Amino acid sequence: MITLYQLPPAFDLPVSVSPYCTKVEAYLRLTGRAYETAKGDVRRSPNRRVPYVAGIEGEALLADSGAILAHLEAEGPALDAGLSEAEVQKTEELQALIQRDIYFACLYARFVDPAGWVHQKPTVKALVPWILAPILVPIIRRSQVTACAEHGFTNAAHYTRAVTAIERVSNELGDQRFLLGDAPHVVDCTAWANLMHTAHTLASNPAREAVRADHRLMAYLDRVTTRLELTLPPLR
Repeated sequence: MITLYQLPPAFDLPVSVSPYCTKVEAYLRLTGRAYETAKGDVRRSPNRRVPYVAGIEGEALLADSGAILAHLEAEGPALDAGLSEAEVQKTEELQALIQRDIYFACLYARFVDPAGWVHQKPTVKALVPWILAPILVPIIRRSQVTACAEHGFTNAAHYTRAVTAIERVSNELGDQRFLLGDAPHVVDCTAWANLMHTAHTLASNPAREAVRADHRLMAYLDRVTTRLELTLPPLR
């Protein structure tokens, strides 16, 4: 059985607070693999980050969501089996866009935006030993602020990048059930994880409102959630 080491859920969501961890769990559910989740310890992770997994044949511990999914795709059953070269290129472009402009907007909303940090701080505090929280919580926040800055998210004006990316995903979806048609693929794991977390961010921001206002994307999130056999809390 695969063990998915991740950050625990928060904000009443049934999945990890991390979009990257959520992406991997979505994939495991869509492919019907037996798995369990456990709290990750970055000191054990090969890349010092979550998610990482155990229980994959030929690997002691495997980290990085992209590497994990690539390994599982090669092992089978694969969500992307039979895709054309054009479809593969399209999904790679969409995933890069989502993980650059939507992911970091969500990170910015939670860690940099003061209104978002009010909600995120207790979640971060719960992840570290209480006696070290006064030291570690500011360090963790600074690391995420730095990560946002390195990817061009230094002020609220940069939410426009996320809004543009959200519109692109919506246009690619169109009237289809999933991003490539009637069946979910790897790109849907990435899209669902990041759009869902953006929509369920507790503090209002332009990216959150763009997802919530897009009826096509909200219906898509509901379809994927149902396929995953999960239940999301009402939007707050």
